[in-house]
Amino acid sequence: MCILSAISGAVPLTAFEKELLERPAAEFRNEVYPPTIARAFDVTRNGCPVCGDGIKKHGLYAWRFDYRKPFKLQCPECKSVFPDNDFEAYWKSGFKDKSLLTGKYVDDGRGWRPAPGQPKFWFVAYYHYRRFYKDKVYLQLARAYVRTGEPGFAIRCIAMLDKYAEQYDQYDYNKQCRYAEEVDPNYQGRILDHIQMTFVVNDFVECYNAVKPFLEAGTCPELQTLTGRDNHSILTNIEENLLRGMANDIMSMNGRIHGNFGMDQRGLLNIAKALKDPGMASWVTDYREKYDLATVPLDYAIYNNIFTDGAPLESPGYNMLWVNNIMQLFILLMENGIDEFARHPSSRHLFNYFSELNLSEMFATSSGDSSNMRERGCYRASVETHRALFDAYPSPLNARFLLMVDPKNPKEKQLNEMADWNYGYANKLLSSYGFAALQNGNREAPTVAMLLFHRYIGHRHADALHFEIFAEGSPMMPDFGYPDSASADDPERAPFYENTVVHNTVVVDGKKQSHSRGRILRFDTGTFVQQMVAEAPSAYGIPLYRRHIMTIEVASGKTIFLDVFRVRGGSQHDWFMHGDGESFATEIPLVEQDGGTLAGKDVPYGTFYDDPKIQAMFEKTMGRSFSGYRGSGYQFLTKVRHGKTVFGKPIVLPAETRGFPEVKPGAALKVYPLSEGEELLLSEGMPPRTQRNPQKHVVFVTRRRVGKDLSSTFATLYETTCDERRELEIEGIAMLPAPEDACAVKVVFKTGRTLYLFNANGSSAFDCDGVAFRGESGALLLDAANGQGRCFVTGGGSLSYQGRVVLEAADDFTATIASVNLAQESITFNRDVPTAYLGRFVRIGDYAYRCGKIEGKTITLYRQSTIQGRVRFEGTEASTSGVFVPAPYLAAAGMSLYQGEDKATYVARLLDVSTVRNKTSFKTDVPIKPGEYWISECGPGEKAVFPGCASVDFPLK
Repeated sequence: MCILSAISGAVPLTAFEKELLERPAAEFRNEVYPPTIARAFDVTRNGCPVCGDGIKKHGLYAWRFDYRKPFKLQCPECKSVFPDNDFEAYWKSGFKDKSLLTGKYVDDGRGWRPAPGQPKFWFVAYYHYRRFYKDKVYLQLARAYVRTGEPGFAIRCIAMLDKYAEQYDQYDYNKQCRYAEEVDPNYQGRILDHIQMTFVVNDFVECYNAVKPFLEAGTCPELQTLTGRDNHSILTNIEENLLRGMANDIMSMNGRIHGNFGMDQRGLLNIAKALKDPGMASWVTDYREKYDLATVPLDYAIYNNIFTDGAPLESPGYNMLWVNNIMQLFILLMENGIDEFARHPSSRHLFNYFSELNLSEMFATSSGDSSNMRERGCYRASVETHRALFDAYPSPLNARFLLMVDPKNPKEKQLNEMADWNYGYANKLLSSYGFAALQNGNREAPTVAMLLFHRYIGHRHADALHFEIFAEGSPMMPDFGYPDSASADDPERAPFYENTVVHNTVVVDGKKQSHSRGRILRFDTGTFVQQMVAEAPSAYGIPLYRRHIMTIEVASGKTIFLDVFRVRGGSQHDWFMHGDGESFATEIPLVEQDGGTLAGKDVPYGTFYDDPKIQAMFEKTMGRSFSGYRGSGYQFLTKVRHGKTVFGKPIVLPAETRGFPEVKPGAALKVYPLSEGEELLLSEGMPPRTQRNPQKHVVFVTRRRVGKDLSSTFATLYETTCDERRELEIEGIAMLPAPEDACAVKVVFKTGRTLYLFNANGSSAFDCDGVAFRGESGALLLDAANGQGRCFVTGGGSLSYQGRVVLEAADDFTATIASVNLAQESITFNRDVPTAYLGRFVRIGDYAYRCGKIEGKTITLYRQSTIQGRVRFEGTEASTSGVFVPAPYLAAAGMSLYQGEDKATYVARLLDVSTVRNKTSFKTDVPIKPGEYWISECGPGEKAVFPGCASVDFPLK
């Protein structure tokens, strides 16, 4: 007998819920389409058959559909409906009645091809995919049942789950999808692609948990009629064929359910909890031999897949998945009696890492496949993550973020009293991940200089030493962020949107950067001058590729930026930057190129002029992947104008960022090339068209130098301005005599203030205009009206004004590491560390840290560990070489091995590290025994450099 609704009418139904109940239960079961009907997450890479790229303005996955019109799609731009034919009737004929395949746009389930050799439009497959993925009817039914207790919802949900279970092993996305047929023949999945299947797992488990009590309560004739099974058999079918089938796909690692780190594991733990199978939890946490980058056992991944500053190894947008997924794993494991917070205290760096990316409460980098140039910050985790984070690690920072995402939290009063609302305006440094930002700390008129020297791996673009400015309430030179698509057959994704050319950096010899491991050399924070220096010579395999950024606050709310980019090696250096708007203004004479692109007047848009193999692939139109393109991408920049730089003449780029209500009226970026007669090119490039309300183009500025064994110093001054700060603007600039490869400039402001800036590649000497400077970098600000001066000098330097020594800075402080305590996140040196370095920066080899506490010879690190791996050596005897498992993906030669419960016993130094196919071969300086080890970025005997800088305010007389 079927369970009756004892509470029917007790909980009012929504209009949508009433509509669900009005539809016969058999209709829902029939909507579980057979695996033979293909699926596709995108219709095509070629827009709409009628309006072409017009559809792209509506964003990714813009096609519209209505379940009342099965297998029909409508273009949101031109309103055309596809396909012409009645596919549902054709399918129900057993794919036999060919008379149903008539019309201009006919799709038989495997797509419509406009012409031989052209890519298909997969209308039917897209409908199938999106109906399942977007509408999630089964999940809506389950949640309606939980909310109302109405059995009709449970019956409909169970009817669908039972059929998905019945067909589960027949779903083979590789043979039933567009992507495997047209792009990647190895692409895997089940009902959906392997990544989205990780979400399907959680949805199906939620449905199972919701309806299981209904199935256990008795027999339902309606269900038996629909399925041909009694309740017990239905429950067994769902548990064994669906839930355990998905669990097997995950644990066997057959690729059919596989996503970013934590996604597979989260689904498996949900299945384990539902089926009360604790054995599945050990697959998530414990050591095992078979794994890949996304399925490293959690107890190792916390150290092998996470940088020492807490950042996972992908782009910021994807890293938010890591943060939320790993927190979900911690929560689910806690429910199974395993306290991962206690076992891995350094996990607090992971869960707090994203807070370092948020700048002035409104900006966040769109680095790699993340966000877009139209989206204002900030990065935040899920409400559940922030609640668990605060419970595990209560702090002013965690209180602040919990209030941001959950303002009505029951602990609201306590959180408000504890929250740190100023943290977003502080300087930020993720030295291991490769991100640094200098901020002026002014909440009323915030400015930010951001520099990337990335070492991360996944979803990364070729953007080493990319630089951005945020000011006047607007990103002035923002990263484009996520490209037009995620598809490798998109001829613009890898060749343009991922390429070096669309980033604010230098292109060498017209080539895309290699994925480099950059490092920070200086990070000096101070009162009116701050600076950061980073390098990434491996981006092009050249001797020098280094960027030096100085920010100078010349008045409250008025900051200017000195950017010195030094490059040595190659024969052509192209300095690039782009604004965020469609217009520019300059007094520099420019001549418009007669057609073509930045690649040349005879090179048409999109032609792969510098890679014949890629061009041949492009002409094929089918079976293409452009990820191997290493060329310039210049063929995507049009309307080229040529000229020569004129010292003191800026290029003005108005800020046009939409979506930022804080943008000041008249906001603009003035770009002053500190050079004379340098080749200057201005062009236009198209930002991703699928982003919301994009510009038609943005202005690109290029400065070019050509020569054999070339050595270039690109010096640039940036000024941000708006209507309310016109009286603070620069009035004039003069270049002062300086040694080769150095820069000295005098800047006069309308207020009468005068600023001298000095920058050299190593120690140098400047003496002119009554100012004498010795050192690497320095600044002198003179305010004659108030009779005051301000001075900044880096380590070992000095500055004199009108014959009077104003400031002498001590040399960089150096020390040698005596020991490292990985558990306490502390480093002990051979000498006392001056307390003046509290909160400042120390560089040890290729790595860097901030001093959170100084006690004699010992420093405790600020929001950072030195642990960069946890591994096993499974050899049979002591050896200086072998294989580490699981693979420490971020480990490198020069790091150190430690053992012991306290992680403080030094063992050996790594001389060589090579990871291939998830196995890491290593060599050490002394034999090591089989066992478990910790890898630290630094160890005893290494030299540490605490860069010195000093500043002073002084009277002019």
